[in-house]
Amino acid sequence: SWQADRVGPLLPGIVEMAWETCRRTREAGVEKPIFVAPIVWKLRFRGAVHETLRREMAHIERRLDLQSGSRLTVEERLAVLQQNLLRRQWDRLELSPTPPELDGVRYFTAQRTAVDAILRELDRRYGPLEADLARIQHAVRRSLRTQSDADPLTVKRDRALLAELSRLMGFAPELYDRPALTQEQIAETLKRTRGMLLTRGRRDGMHNLIPIAAGPRDAFVRVPEPLAIHEAYSEEGGEEHRSALLRELRERMQRSLDGLLEAIRPAVTRHARQNPLHTGAGR
Repeated sequence: SWQADRVGPLLPGIVEMAWETCRRTREAGVEKPIFVAPIVWKLRFRGAVHETLRREMAHIERRLDLQSGSRLTVEERLAVLQQNLLRRQWDRLELSPTPPELDGVRYFTAQRTAVDAILRELDRRYGPLEADLARIQHAVRRSLRTQSDADPLTVKRDRALLAELSRLMGFAPELYDRPALTQEQIAETLKRTRGMLLTRGRRDGMHNLIPIAAGPRDAFVRVPEPLAIHEAYSEEGGEEHRSALLRELRERMQRSLDGLLEAIRPAVTRHARQNPLHTGAGR
């Protein structure tokens, strides 16, 4: 995700693929250097895009038949939109227990309750699931493919549960439960919402296929030092060595991303807005 300030969830798979490539080349009698070449980037709007963000929220409200927030500021409208989306999805998916009373300071507590409710339901059918979203998606989708003909109604519901889990975990408190939100974070949240919940109609279909940014942006790219998998490869120490490589890869990428964030921080925070959803808001 281009708005995030932490490295993404796909790294375990990348390390696994590189490790497997190294194993196969060794078995074929070929000595070949195998590297993982990381890259991190951020996209930054060149100026304020708040009016475009207002139009995006208005479109989502209309298409999902949600209360209009036209009289609210950008940050207030985003908070109300997230609350209304949580209520809407909770009711449509018939999650249990009943949703707690929602207001700005309790939003992330309620969101956690919804995530736990979805995980409990998926756990009952697919066994204990790992905490990593990418691994959850892989495990559930693999099982769904074998059940699509035998139990189509359950498959349809579980796909909806998995989609909502992805939406909620994409708005993670680690990234969004903060005193202020950047306009880049708000834009990414709205793009994710449209992509997951507005899937019918030509306009939304085209937007999801070729999303249009809220305004002109600059790309900032960093390429940390590549990770030499072949130097660490060992037939005997598989899992332990792969875990060490994964930690090193994450650390290299995070250090590079932290430096990039610090470099662009003044321009990004200039357009940041106070976050009504922050757990400490009003306290």
